[in-house]
Amino acid sequence: MLFVKRIGMIAFNSRLEIAILPDLPITSSGSVKIANKKTGYEIYLAGNINYALLQYDDIKDYKERLLSSGDLATVFRIARGHLLLTVAPTCPSLASLFPEAVNQALAFAKISKISKARLSVSDGESWIFFSLESVDDNWVYYDSTPRSISRRLLRRDKLRELVHLVSQWLLDPSHNLYSLK
Repeated sequence: MLFVKRIGMIAFNSRLEIAILPDLPITSSGSVKIANKKTGYEIYLAGNINYALLQYDDIKDYKERLLSSGDLATVFRIARGHLLLTVAPTCPSLASLFPEAVNQALAFAKISKISKARLSVSDGESWIFFSLESVDDNWVYYDSTPRSISRRLLRRDKLRELVHLVSQWLLDPSHNLYSLK
């Protein structure tokens, strides 16, 4: 995927430590249990994260541990920031990817014991960014308006905008992307 390669090149040129892990298993133990305390309903999630883009500190053996670890908890303990990417090049509608992306992010948040997860869905031309947050023991997601780049008319400014958005979303999730006043 051209865009993911471009992120890797920009990370290299800006000296950011970013790992791009394709088909990352959500868990090695089969599934992750998500329970709603108020209703008592439970769901078990499994599968793979299409792409996990992870920012990490340039510390001794972090790169080797990230690339060799089969343990998702270890991977996300090392990661400083993250963006989970769900991709479907032949998808008729990005909205049809929302359930899969949110499920991946829920499982990721549960395993890594975080209260915020950042994710995106894409068909290669259009992108929608999400923030998934735990609010009062409930999970809520917020989504952006779609951003698009055309394969036929690839404009640098559109590509630069998407790359900038991804680099901002790779920041540590404890830093707010913006605040409403």
